[in-house]
Amino acid sequence: MACVLCFRLGTPVVKNVPERRCFLVAKTMVESGEWWVPQLHGEPRLSKPPLYYWAVAATATQFYAGEVTKTALRLPAALCALALVALTFAWGWRIGGAAHGLFAAILLVGMKWFFVLGRRGVAEMPLAFFCIAALFCYERLRATRRAALLPVFALCVALAVLAKATVALLVIGLPIGLDLLLRGEARAALRPRVLAWVGAALVAGFGWYGVVIARVPGAWDALEMALWLPVGIESTVVQNTNTHHHPSLLHYLPLFPDLALPALLLLPLALVRAWRTRFWGGDAARRFPALAFTALFVAFSLFPQKQRHYLLPLLPLLALVLAEPLAYAVATWPDAVRRWLRLLGPLAAAGGALLLAVFTGFYAGLLEAPALQIAALLALGGAAIAGCALAGLRGRVVAFAACCAVGWLGATAVVRLDYEIHRSLYKHGQLALRSDDAARRWQHAFERLDRLEDRFSGRQLGSE
Repeated sequence: MACVLCFRLGTPVVKNVPERRCFLVAKTMVESGEWWVPQLHGEPRLSKPPLYYWAVAATATQFYAGEVTKTALRLPAALCALALVALTFAWGWRIGGAAHGLFAAILLVGMKWFFVLGRRGVAEMPLAFFCIAALFCYERLRATRRAALLPVFALCVALAVLAKATVALLVIGLPIGLDLLLRGEARAALRPRVLAWVGAALVAGFGWYGVVIARVPGAWDALEMALWLPVGIESTVVQNTNTHHHPSLLHYLPLFPDLALPALLLLPLALVRAWRTRFWGGDAARRFPALAFTALFVAFSLFPQKQRHYLLPLLPLLALVLAEPLAYAVATWPDAVRRWLRLLGPLAAAGGALLLAVFTGFYAGLLEAPALQIAALLALGGAAIAGCALAGLRGRVVAFAACCAVGWLGATAVVRLDYEIHRSLYKHGQLALRSDDAARRWQHAFERLDRLEDRFSGRQLGSE
């Protein structure tokens, strides 16, 4: 996973607007030496807390001689993505054993939006990691009553606030508040020790705002506008309030398949499990991720302003929920699962073989890649396909899941980290500026693809 997520991290063009802003703010921060007040085009940039700017600036200072490269811009997000996979595995293990943790981690890795934001230099992935870490700490604290977890919980809350301010409070506070109310333990949150650590976390997280308000004239108005923007209101003063109309309550429903496929195919199984267990009423450990996901999905759907990246913290929770019926089936009906695997193994291998044939045809035919590269593609792809087939026929659940994950990551690397990156460079005219053999081969391959597409489109128009 680390190899795929970090491969060619600094190659794609910085074309995303938020990523471009992070790049410019961190660059100005390093060059000016002013770390407390982020600057963009000579003006204070106060709409977002500075944690990600600090992370990029620190990475550039420590590892890139003070130069904010594209790799330095995206490396903090990639590291947080890897940490989030490990955290999801640990949480799943605590809920239902190693199988649950492995399934949850694999499902998370396979989600498109996790991979996209894991390689984008913005604050969304650190926000997701620290919010999920805080929720996991709460769940462990509730289950074990270990007071030593309180400082860890407070640290995660503080860092989440520094990553994305009030959004972090919603992602962390809403699931915890609902869980305490449903369990009838709301008074537990009012204990002096708990209040002290939560207060310390809020002071540490929001302390930056106090510094900015004291140092920057007009900072309060800018911060007020940023606070109300997620609920659809832009306001600097009460007399000048403008409420924007945004998508409907159902806006996220058609978007979710694109964000979470193919893991979302398991949603019917999770719904059946939720119905039969009455929303996991007898198992608080399994219920909490489902409760957190449901509450946050409803809350973000109620926000007048809706953006895709709001849903990133929900993906690890969804992975835990979707992995639960798989882990339950493996533990409860092992013989039936093995019988199904004997059917799924050859099917997965056949699908993988078809995909490998397409990749090989493109690299050998259109791209005219070197023989060594083709041999490596066939060897690695063939190993994953053979592993799926053998693990399925032998009824090895964990091995089958691992081989499927390796095959999926390999296909992702080929499509997103090779084809799509070079396609983007081709569209921006950067391939034509390079003189190396690989760039020339990609340039010619895309030119041939464009000609084929033009011919096909011409035939289609002619037939109509």
